[in-house]
Amino acid sequence: TWNMDGHLASVTGDSDMLVFQMSAEGVVQWVQTAGGACEDPDPWDDRPRHALREPASGDLIVTGDYAGNASFGAFTLPGWCEYRNLFVAAYDEDGTVLWASRATGPDILVDAHVVGPDNNIHVFGIVAQAPATFHGSPSIELSTGGFHATYGTDGTLINADHILNTGEVYGA
Repeated sequence: TWNMDGHLASVTGDSDMLVFQMSAEGVVQWVQTAGGACEDPDPWDDRPRHALREPASGDLIVTGDYAGNASFGAFTLPGWCEYRNLFVAAYDEDGTVLWASRATGPDILVDAHVVGPDNNIHVFGIVAQAPATFHGSPSIELSTGGFHATYGTDGTLINADHILNTGEVYGA
């Protein structure tokens, strides 16, 4: 259990995360946890989770990977403990999770995400082991290699493209 300026947060898995907002003065305004009870399938991978403020709405967009079923506020994303799945989640200025989206597969890694001029969220990374399924209507399956996935401001999958046969996309 963590105590951050009186905000208590408990984690259950070995790769759970804390998402929090601080004021300009450095005072913690809210704290949320996310994740599940599974062990990280690759505990030696120190790949960070990424967070970025969406300029038009002020929402906080967070991306990364998870193993097993993972909870983000009221949203639970299904997955398998032996897989490293992708998540994209949005938090409002009060720390409420607005939506959470996923891609599932044996090994999906997020390298970066940006918010485009159209306010869509662009996620870049690698499908290290295929196939990977980006869930939406319709869902999109990608093979091994670099990818670019686009999500709307409501978390809807707009598109997912295979952009490299080998290698990763860094610092997009």
